[in-house]
Amino acid sequence: MIYSDPIISEIATVYPVSKSILTIPRVKLNGSVLNTDGTTTKFRIPRSNILERQKTHVINLLPNVSNNLFTLAGGLSADEMRVNKRYFIVTDIIVKDDATPVHQHTVALTVRPDARGQVAKEFSFVDANNANATVNGKIVGNIDWDRGIFQFGVTFASTSPANYSAVSITSNTIFSAITSDVGRVKVKLEIDGWDKQCVPT
Repeated sequence: MIYSDPIISEIATVYPVSKSILTIPRVKLNGSVLNTDGTTTKFRIPRSNILERQKTHVINLLPNVSNNLFTLAGGLSADEMRVNKRYFIVTDIIVKDDATPVHQHTVALTVRPDARGQVAKEFSFVDANNANATVNGKIVGNIDWDRGIFQFGVTFASTSPANYSAVSITSNTIFSAITSDVGRVKVKLEIDGWDKQCVPT
């Protein structure tokens, strides 16, 4: 018997033979991303708990200079790539005591630039080397999304018990493709199925 119902016929085909065979189709979506280092990440989609994209670049940025994200990420080209505005984030800052430079503090941050690329964030930490004093600071910066240039400066409150300065900040950066295949998610459809023997009753 061959089902003519449109819904059933889409998922099953029963052949009119003595031992009927029920074919159950299965569709797989296979994705792949070409990373900036030349490697390829392959995965199945959709995924409920993981957002697949190219690898994140962890970049250390210095204060009071023009940090070129494309150069620091390994010599990427601004003509082929762009900084992904959605996935650029500053994750921490390293601060040192100018009187005792070996005393450094890593302060966790969560800073995203606004729509104009402006960065402004106040932070604080406890200096265990200075009678557990609380130190307050502020980071102010700007990112040029087109050229990938990030500049920032850090100031500390005058009430701080010592003189502090920023050593560097850490950013997580993802680049998106403009004219290349790097960073693009490619999807390939794979179709197979199961053949089940149907025993007449």
